[in-house]
Amino acid sequence: MSEKETDEIDLTELLVKLKNVLLRNKITIILLTVVGFLLGLLYYNLKPAVYQSEVVVRATILNKSLLEVINENLTQLLKENNYKVLSNKLNLPPEVVGYISKIEIEPTDEEADKKLEYAFYVIRVESFSNSHWTELEKGMLYYLSNNDFVKKRIDLKAKQYKSFINKLDMEINQIDSLKKGLYDSNNLGKDNVIMMNPGEVYTALLALVKEKQKLEEELEFNSAVEIVEDFDAYKRPVSPRPVFSVAIGGLIGFLIGLFIAFGRELNSYLKQYERTHS
Repeated sequence: MSEKETDEIDLTELLVKLKNVLLRNKITIILLTVVGFLLGLLYYNLKPAVYQSEVVVRATILNKSLLEVINENLTQLLKENNYKVLSNKLNLPPEVVGYISKIEIEPTDEEADKKLEYAFYVIRVESFSNSHWTELEKGMLYYLSNNDFVKKRIDLKAKQYKSFINKLDMEINQIDSLKKGLYDSNNLGKDNVIMMNPGEVYTALLALVKEKQKLEEELEFNSAVEIVEDFDAYKRPVSPRPVFSVAIGGLIGFLIGLFIAFGRELNSYLKQYERTHS
């Protein structure tokens, strides 16, 4: 008999023995699998529902590294159930903060803050309540905007914007006066020669006005964090999930059944071995 045929016979015998083990212990395996299904269903009914939502923010001063540190601090406070400190940071009542189970802050683009002066981030929150998203959004915005590091830089940028705008106002007024003088025939004598193109004056004036409008817009939106997309209240919780809970429970029950079945067979084999070799 060849080695290949021997291997095939050995594999066939092993599968037959495995089938016999399962058949001899089928009641135990089926019973424990059903118990697992029931325990999974019980887990689903008893475990509080967890809801998840996301808010998208535009951050200027807070970059990826700083937000990672902030995220770690918030996560540690949640692990410690330190709702008093978390309540102060978010400026929210402790009963609202107590619903939070998880907070994650992730950039939408890993390289965004290296290429631009701002970046977009997703703040993902898991909560045991589905009716406090407005308060949680305000709390996150308050926490990210109201600290000394951020406020000092926001105030400094506001002063810089106002200073630039004032300078542009002065230049605009000067050019506007010059433009009016060019078209005021009463201020020109017969022998005066104008060595300036009025079109160039108008173009320079328009450029300054556009630059001023841009600075005024940046001053208006001069904040550390700006909400782009609000939290939404979704009806379906992210956990527990009925199908997943029941399936996991059944799988665990099935595996325990297999463990008991093979344990019985091993114990029976050892006893038989002891009897034949004693």
